[in-house]
Amino acid sequence: MIGSWLPIFYTIYNDTYIYVFLCIFAMIIGGVFGKIVVSASLVDKIRKIFHVPINTLGSGTFWATILFFIFIVTGIERTFMVGSSWFTPVGIDAYRQLVTEDGENRLFPFLSVFNFFIFLAGAFLVHYRNSLSIGIKIILFIEIILFFYIGSARSLIFFVLLIAIFALVLTIGFRLWMVLVPFILAALFLIFGAIAGKDDPFGLVIYYLSPIHAFSELFSGAQVLGENYDLLSFRFLHSLLKNLGLISTQVTMLPYIETPLITNVYSVFYVYWHDFGWFSLIFWFLFGICSDLIYRWYLKSKNFTSLSVLSLLLASITLSVFYDYFTSSAFVYISGLILFFFFPDYRPLNSGKFDSHGFSDRVNACTQNRNFY
Repeated sequence: MIGSWLPIFYTIYNDTYIYVFLCIFAMIIGGVFGKIVVSASLVDKIRKIFHVPINTLGSGTFWATILFFIFIVTGIERTFMVGSSWFTPVGIDAYRQLVTEDGENRLFPFLSVFNFFIFLAGAFLVHYRNSLSIGIKIILFIEIILFFYIGSARSLIFFVLLIAIFALVLTIGFRLWMVLVPFILAALFLIFGAIAGKDDPFGLVIYYLSPIHAFSELFSGAQVLGENYDLLSFRFLHSLLKNLGLISTQVTMLPYIETPLITNVYSVFYVYWHDFGWFSLIFWFLFGICSDLIYRWYLKSKNFTSLSVLSLLLASITLSVFYDYFTSSAFVYISGLILFFFFPDYRPLNSGKFDSHGFSDRVNACTQNRNFY
């Protein structure tokens, strides 16, 4: 055993480090392989399959209206489920208890599709920061804060802010003030955690450092999950797979593991190890190939679609220290489909031309003779 990140945790087993190293190495090899073998013209052909000339989502006013619609419908849903106090900390915690821990079905499950507009609102503000009016920027900012408040899920805060931060870094480069970002995230983590009733002083330490220790406990066999799961990845498909008889147990809320601080997140590594064993290294190899292609696509096109996809990828990698967002979150796939269908990029990868806005912007500029408002 090599040791632990902090004395309060159990020691990390040697084989855990070996497996994590092999996963990272497989991803690097995949990235190099993709760069050498997969040509830009091939990626062009694949991307053209998704090109659908729809340009309705390019307006800042439209985006703000959609967020307002989501907020109103969310309020209606929660009023029926927890009562008129849904907007108070008590009501927010009661709703979270119903849905995440008691397994209560949402009244309007279709709202999950619209999470796209919440998660990528920050990236939208960054990309169109020079085109949006001050009024729209303020409205969007207030709406994002409101969703942080009623969401109560700290992963939501991290996801939205990380996507926006990566979009900003990719757009303007690194700035000295960005060193404050980790402290800002930590403060928001504690503030919104307190609102949700999660005011454990060790909360941030548990959330950030315990997953790798939990993974080590499970990977080494020192601890086991309390229930046998056929599949941990692709959780958004579990209901369908169970109805088809392909899996026997649907994952709702994962069991807690002692590190000795209890946690029910085991990092991205355990999900694939549990489902695929050593074959999970193939996933990391393929992930390396896809990551390289997305990065090359962004460098060539630099429009809202490629910026959002790359920022989403980087945010998912950052949060993989907690859990698997690549296969277990439907949001990733829904976002990809919406981006490709409603924000199509008509610049070929090998054109070498800079497309700062993409198809939607060009159509709006031609039809309205002005930028977004």
